[in-house]
Amino acid sequence: MREAAEAARELAREGARVALEHAGKVTARDKGGNLGPVTEADYAIERVVVAGLRARFPRDPILSEESPDGVDLRARRLWCVDPLDGTREFLERLPGPSVMVGLLLDGEPVAGAIAVPGPGWLFWGHRGGGAHAEIGGAGVPVALPHAACLAEATALHSRRHDSRRVRAVMERLRPARTVAVGGVGYKVCSLLRGEGHLYCHPGSGVAWWDTVAPVAVFRAAGGFVANAQGSPLRYEGSYDHATGVLFAVPELAAEAVGRLTSTSS
Repeated sequence: MREAAEAARELAREGARVALEHAGKVTARDKGGNLGPVTEADYAIERVVVAGLRARFPRDPILSEESPDGVDLRARRLWCVDPLDGTREFLERLPGPSVMVGLLLDGEPVAGAIAVPGPGWLFWGHRGGGAHAEIGGAGVPVALPHAACLAEATALHSRRHDSRRVRAVMERLRPARTVAVGGVGYKVCSLLRGEGHLYCHPGSGVAWWDTVAPVAVFRAAGGFVANAQGSPLRYEGSYDHATGVLFAVPELAAEAVGRLTSTSS
């Protein structure tokens, strides 16, 4: 697990460097099918990260957002890569883009890294080894923030998916404060930085490449992860998380799941 996490860290860092080289110099093309835009930066980062993984782990299949076809999703070891999570934010020069590299082992996220190119954040971790942040070139252990209850908590939600369903989820959770921001990786990094206490997305629109690295790092930090109904987050069948995702600091997990699954209005 440590070898995988260190490889993910180095490749995410390199991907973030490529992103900065392309910032403000790219054009967007719509992928169609409500999949959003893609740019030269997405493809350039993907080439660097995938080549690095193939050099280090030549037998492992790789599922990348820009090359999702023909990959055996049932493989015992499966790398999941989002070359540029938050492409819209990247184009608009807003907070949100990140580079994510994570490893699934027997259907569980066990190692990963998230690099945020703008502010230079880098988080990585692996099962049994804790989560770390890179500060000044050195790895510093991550400690999640504390909130005794949702009434004291800050909840993050999607800037782009500010839909009726998202608003309904926030109304159920009733946190003290809500913050809309782009990118799954960016939101989870914000939790790891102590800038929020939970993040919930209620339905489809989040895929394996969006979650494997964040789940591995957040769990390594001691965080709670489930789907938006509080059940285990599964990596099987389709690579879309149709039942959504929930990330929470551990002391809020039971209260958040209770409110999300309550039948009362």
